[in-house]
Amino acid sequence: MQYRCYLQDTFDFIRKNIRLFGFRTEFTFKRFDKFEYPTKAIREGVINALIHRDYLEPADTRVLIFDDRIEIVNPGKFPEGTSPENPRHIPVNPVLCQLIYDVGLIEKYGTGISCVFG
Repeated sequence: MQYRCYLQDTFDFIRKNIRLFGFRTEFTFKRFDKFEYPTKAIREGVINALIHRDYLEPADTRVLIFDDRIEIVNPGKFPEGTSPENPRHIPVNPVLCQLIYDVGLIEKYGTGISCVFG
């Protein structure tokens, strides 16, 4: 399916353009690699942007990578009664949301992910 190609291209582009750090611990000689941003959070953000965007708007969904942050921008607005301060699961595109769930790109509706930044 074509959407997997676009999503994979997006994830590959992001991984190529964010820093990868190598760490060693005192307990092993093995090196541990870690991206500067959690790839799970980036994946969630990109898929959410595509699922919840306003497809009547002609603008693109974009991923912007800066030195100190990543921004994922999509056309549209929060559904009525929802905001960052008052998050609620109200699908903008319920059919698309169901399709993305059915093909396994999301595991559960409205749960998001837990990430600690800092």
